[in-house]
Amino acid sequence: MVTPVAYPLPRWIAHRGGGALAPENTLAGFRLAARLGYRAVEFDVMLAADGVPVVIHDETLVRTTGQPGAVPDYSAAGLLAFDAGVTFHSAFAGEGLPAFAEVIALCAELG
Repeated sequence: MVTPVAYPLPRWIAHRGGGALAPENTLAGFRLAARLGYRAVEFDVMLAADGVPVVIHDETLVRTTGQPGAVPDYSAAGLLAFDAGVTFHSAFAGEGLPAFAEVIALCAELG
C-alpha cells in the first residue's frame, strides 16, 4: 500500500498575480492575489541587459508597457521605469515592472 504524501503547496496558485483584475506580474497584482486569499503566485523572470532579474512574462515590452524593444535591450533601471499599469487600466497608472528582489520581498511580507 502506498502512503499518501501531503502536497506542500497551496491547491490554488494565482497565475501572474491578479489575473484579469490587475496588471500581470506586478506588485499590485500580487497584492490583489493575497487580498483574494491566494497563498501562492506564479510569475516570470527575465534578465535585463545588465544581468539584473526583472519580473515580466513577454520577451518584448509592447503588450505590457507599450514600449518598443525587448527586455534584454534595456538595463534594469530602464525597465523598472516603464509603466506596466496604464496599458492594463488607467487605475493602475504608475505601476512599474518590479525587480525580482522586490517580488521576493513582497511575497515574504505577505507570507
